[in-house]
Amino acid sequence: MQTAFSIRESLQGHLQDFVQATGFECTKTEALVRDIVCLLSAYREEDVPLFPHIYVVHGADALATIAPGAERITLGKSQYADDSAKDILKKGASLAIAGWSVFIARAEHPEFEYGIFRDRTHSFSVSAEESLADIETPFPALLIRNRGHFVVELVISNRRTYTVSFTSSPASPSSLSLHVSKFARIASSRLPEDRRADFVPYLKRLVTDKLLHSHGTLLAVVDTTSTLESHDATLDEGTWLAPVVDLAMRRFRAYTEKTDIALADLQAAEALLEGMVNSDGVVVFGADGTLRAFRVFLRPNENERSGLPEKGGGRRRTYELMKKRTTSTLLAALYRSQDGDTDCSGEES
Repeated sequence: MQTAFSIRESLQGHLQDFVQATGFECTKTEALVRDIVCLLSAYREEDVPLFPHIYVVHGADALATIAPGAERITLGKSQYADDSAKDILKKGASLAIAGWSVFIARAEHPEFEYGIFRDRTHSFSVSAEESLADIETPFPALLIRNRGHFVVELVISNRRTYTVSFTSSPASPSSLSLHVSKFARIASSRLPEDRRADFVPYLKRLVTDKLLHSHGTLLAVVDTTSTLESHDATLDEGTWLAPVVDLAMRRFRAYTEKTDIALADLQAAEALLEGMVNSDGVVVFGADGTLRAFRVFLRPNENERSGLPEKGGGRRRTYELMKKRTTSTLLAALYRSQDGDTDCSGEES
């Protein structure tokens, strides 16, 4: 006797109430959402992991509410079938980068229209995700996205989320957003309050994107007095930038001036951050939204060595050392493993 089990049916039952909270009352839409969630848990093409944002909406016009004036390109129409989600992702997932996302919209019953749209005009613009979260009443749209290895998060209006974990760990909300938000706030804590309010969401989006596309990394925040000429001796083994790269100022100029040069300057800084995150060692931010150092390697002293774990990878052991130093040389430390585990240590002032 042979038996078989698929998580598809049981998952749809768990998702049903959450999907219906958006105003969708269609079993085919629920089934499509279920299939996308399953596929996004570890989605790859040509053995390269992809992290597309998928927006499911009740009619393509709903996109105008969360992304006003956004460019939209239709890639096709389809009726629901067991392979519909796979076909949609195959055509759209690789295009959902650098401000593009996939949309799936209910068209004339029983068809779905799908394609890609720009979920934000520029990297400093308010994103469709932020617009959706700020809508306080039920709205016929939901966002599906990967938050780590075998972890998928669904987001609907009024900042409600539903996290699906395909692991043996106990069910819990995705920690990625929580820890990156904390890091972004500490890395912006020395900015004037009016500038900080706009910079934190931008930095959160930027860091999240770089973490998802990295093979694991370590980030730190230091006080604004730490420079090439003057920084704590424990941070000597690294490459310090002179002058520092002022992400916060570049983002502010791009937003206020809206010139090609200002936007290009911001994009150049974002590219530098990507290269730093993909390098070995720790990437160091200033608490004023600046990039200050990268490829920083930390060594424990005798007192610190005795309290560090003997097991675990080198990145994890370095993070444990960084956590000890968040009471002295570091204001914050963020850890991201290759498997997607994320943690942030540090006190917010």
